[in-house]
Amino acid sequence: MAMQATHVRFAIEFEKELGVLDRAEYLSGVMYSDSRYTSGIDRHLTHDSSLKITYALVGSDFEKGWKIHVLYDMLEHDYIFGLFNITAKLVAFSDYWIKISAAKFIEDLESFKLLKESKIIESISPTSTPNNEDPSKLSKWYDLQRSVYCSEIPSIESYKPMMDWFDEDVPGAGVRWEATTRDLEKDPEMVKNIHAMYGMIVKEFYDGLRAR
Repeated sequence: MAMQATHVRFAIEFEKELGVLDRAEYLSGVMYSDSRYTSGIDRHLTHDSSLKITYALVGSDFEKGWKIHVLYDMLEHDYIFGLFNITAKLVAFSDYWIKISAAKFIEDLESFKLLKESKIIESISPTSTPNNEDPSKLSKWYDLQRSVYCSEIPSIESYKPMMDWFDEDVPGAGVRWEATTRDLEKDPEMVKNIHAMYGMIVKEFYDGLRAR
């Protein structure tokens, strides 16, 4: 659901609460979940919809990172669908899919700006192949993220490598994605609501941990 800077930002937020000892392993797990795009494996193998918040407290640091990524996606679902009053199941690259992706761009750009000084995303590398993926295909995903988040000045243009990559599969998708993002940016109230999702999800996750 969310993009990588937001996932990394969220993971760092809860690093201490989850008892993480090896940040490199943890953040590698965070970025692993969406590597399915380049490895070609099915989404259900990387996104376990049965997870509960407390499950992020157990497992290796890599597994904790993997789980917190999936949990953020699950928690964000209702918030981001609610922004556009979407009740139907999304079809990839449909107009609603593009609109939600544009909202994720806006959310992620804010996270990117907040993380930029640490250059932390640029240092994340694959450390495990939980589903016996081809290591070269797995590395391609991490390399793609580095090409996005190495920009000196975070902007929509920073995401061009990602948009170009999607264009290879669905010609024109990147252009639609960028145009819709720029349209949403013209609506201050929408941007405010998109940015507000992160704080609400942080609170929901904290509450879930405390309820154990």
